[in-house]
Amino acid sequence: MVDDPLDRLVREALERNPMLRKLRFDALGTKEQISQVSTLPDPMVSIALANLPFDTRYTPMTGVQLGISQLFPFFGKRKLRGDVVRGRYQMARHRIDEARNRLRAQVKMVYYQLLYLARVKTLIRKNQGVLGELVRFVTAKYSVGIGHQADVFKARLAWAQVADDLIGLDARQRVLIARLNALRGRPSGTALSVSGALHLDRVSTSHSQWLQELEAHNPRLRTLESQAASLRSAIALARRNYYPDFRVGVMYTFRTYNALDSVKGADFIGLSLSFNLPIFAKAKLAPRVRELEARLASNRAARVELKNELDSRLRQLLIGLETKSKRVDLHRLVLIPQAKQAVLASRLGYQSNKVDFLTVLNNQLAVFKLEIALERLVAAHQAQRAALEWLVGREKR
Repeated sequence: MVDDPLDRLVREALERNPMLRKLRFDALGTKEQISQVSTLPDPMVSIALANLPFDTRYTPMTGVQLGISQLFPFFGKRKLRGDVVRGRYQMARHRIDEARNRLRAQVKMVYYQLLYLARVKTLIRKNQGVLGELVRFVTAKYSVGIGHQADVFKARLAWAQVADDLIGLDARQRVLIARLNALRGRPSGTALSVSGALHLDRVSTSHSQWLQELEAHNPRLRTLESQAASLRSAIALARRNYYPDFRVGVMYTFRTYNALDSVKGADFIGLSLSFNLPIFAKAKLAPRVRELEARLASNRAARVELKNELDSRLRQLLIGLETKSKRVDLHRLVLIPQAKQAVLASRLGYQSNKVDFLTVLNNQLAVFKLEIALERLVAAHQAQRAALEWLVGREKR
């Protein structure tokens, strides 16, 4: 199976593009935070000299105390902390999806522009050959005293203008190749050849069908949905902070033998339980809950706004695709065949001196312009199809 050049360029861009690699590393860094925030804090170990009197003499209660304690957040807090970061990780993954879709669409758009330029250059060379024949034909008629010298000049000028168009196309081609190299992570001067025919890949223009796809797969919408999930977990965590965290500890005191001691210097063991008192809830915890609730409300409004924006853009693209598809058919089936018939009729008329040369020249240039317009419409249709895939969030085959 032959590897499609466009698929190869897209695959290379997705593998090598530095911005995409940056986003992948950002997501990986966020993922590594999940276990950090949901794991118990390190236990605390303490060593103390307990019950040492001021006169430096040991008493029966004096001893070396070794203790260990562990902080236990209130039930559910650790899971909620993990859920908050897990939502941020999902947001990072959706940003990667959006960047992949954007990059894929940009590569396709530039590729179709390059294909269009290659096709135009082919048409220009073909037109140069036709105009060259006209120059020779007009010159021959003029040499035998039938034609006019002005017709010779007009034919030569038309031929020269076509050559000038080629120079401009070469410059545009180099600029686009540099752009495509940047997208695929290559130096701008890397050699690249793009050639072939432009094919029209028609798509359904059903708005409801594409809207359903968009709502299910668009990474920007999914990013906001993941942000909402993260914010809901953050609100639950902020409300859970009204409950205290607990620290449980165990202490062991090593003592020396003392005859005056009723227990003859036996070691002591102790237990401790401590917890924080959220007495500043009104000034600290309640504002945090209101802050997060406001951010969640903002997220809901942003989702509605984004859906409306994407829906509008979707309708524009579908209208554009439908219009270009119809215009392609019109050019292929009506305009270009009729223009070619006009060229044939005018050339026959010119040979019999019934039609002037300017009519022949204009008809030939009209065919050339219509053929270029057809290639431009196909390239624009394919570019809009790529934009549609970017908008929806998935590639259509």
